[in-house]
Amino acid sequence: MLGKSKPKQLVEKIEQFKAEQNERYQFDKYEDKFWIVSDIDKNLSDYAVEDFHKALDTCEERGYGYAISNPFFELWLLLHHDDITKEDKRFAVTEEHAVSAVRQSIGDGRQE
Repeated sequence: MLGKSKPKQLVEKIEQFKAEQNERYQFDKYEDKFWIVSDIDKNLSDYAVEDFHKALDTCEERGYGYAISNPFFELWLLLHHDDITKEDKRFAVTEEHAVSAVRQSIGDGRQE
């Protein structure tokens, strides 16, 4: 999947999977929910921001969820499988930091 993880491509992957597997899994019958979970690159170009917003609009139209992971998502996973030390907490990202990073990444102009 390397190189095919842009928001638009992720939406296309869901569409392809549903088309190929609907007969087998009967998605509509069981009201399955589809979600995309991704991170956001720190330095997004205007084109990338536009692509991201289009993908969000498409997800909303089709009933898909779209979640943006915390900048330290891998650390979060690790910490949920091990005891947290005081040193670990020094590197934790607060909700305020995460919101500010996302706003800066998608370019809405607001900073906290």
